[in-house]
Amino acid sequence: MTDKRAIRECAVDAALSKELVAELEEALDELEADGRAELVRQGVEPSRVRARRNVHLRYEDADVSFVVDFADHEGIVAAFEESYRRRYGVVAPEKRHIVNTVTVEVTGRVKSALRETVMTVIYAILIALTVRTLAYEPFNIPSGSMMPTLLVGDYLFVSKFSYGYSRHSFPFSPPLFAGRFLFSQPERGDVAVFKLPRDNATDYIKRIVGLPGDKIQVKGGVLYIDGRAVDRRQIQDYVTRDQNGRTEQLTQYREILPNGRPHLIIEQSDREFHDNTPVFTVPAGHYFVMGDNRDNSSDSRVIGFVPAENLVGRADFLFFSSNGSAQIWEFWKWPGAIRFSRLFRTIG
Repeated sequence: MTDKRAIRECAVDAALSKELVAELEEALDELEADGRAELVRQGVEPSRVRARRNVHLRYEDADVSFVVDFADHEGIVAAFEESYRRRYGVVAPEKRHIVNTVTVEVTGRVKSALRETVMTVIYAILIALTVRTLAYEPFNIPSGSMMPTLLVGDYLFVSKFSYGYSRHSFPFSPPLFAGRFLFSQPERGDVAVFKLPRDNATDYIKRIVGLPGDKIQVKGGVLYIDGRAVDRRQIQDYVTRDQNGRTEQLTQYREILPNGRPHLIIEQSDREFHDNTPVFTVPAGHYFVMGDNRDNSSDSRVIGFVPAENLVGRADFLFFSSNGSAQIWEFWKWPGAIRFSRLFRTIG
């Protein structure tokens, strides 16, 4: 910061009286306003300007200067006499005090442009980290394990407050505390982001299908919860393209969980490797998750149960989606790359 100073002064030669006090105060107001205006012209923000009013009183051969607010005649006389006593070590005699000069010193600081830029960046980072930690965090979808609900190239917001907070709510998962606080139980059918249990670092996104105490099994491609088959109804096939650009047609179902929440799943067939599993009993404080692309998902059938502490948040809505056919600088290709029909969709 750069210091700026403006000094305004006027000379007076009159005996101090109540009438003169009012005149002096008016004069100082004008001096201060002029000084403030000068600093503003020099680039000082008005809120950063500070004024210091000084009165110089003369008593015969004794000169005393002091800072005072013009409240009343007696207050100025008292201030003068106190300053006189401190300077000369004696009480000022009972005489008329003559005003010599009144001065206003106005000071302020001009902010450094570089410092302002740095501080703005720091504040922006702090705000972003606070929002990311406590409210919403953006994620993108890198794989097709949650098709047809989520596609590669989808960008979504995860609500961090939905399940409360754990160390995984913070960047880099610092070991600040164990467990969760302000915890709210996930609901069956939630699409949740969590840290992979085996490394506590990799972000995964799957659908929660099993709650603590549930018995989960897949038989012939059908999901069973506590021994009962989850209702699934075949609808029109899902058509997509594989990595080589070839059209692929997959069987699509509307699956309805026991709490009545429906969602879409796709299957290559009911005879794939993970279409028949043993019974998994979900332990306390853990959840069983599955991808909606049932035959192309590394979920709890492979990675095991997800501890409650590993939950990052609930996927709430999409804010952007791209099919990957355009780079960010290829703006002329954006209209064909952006999936406009997916923007601002809620995730269910």
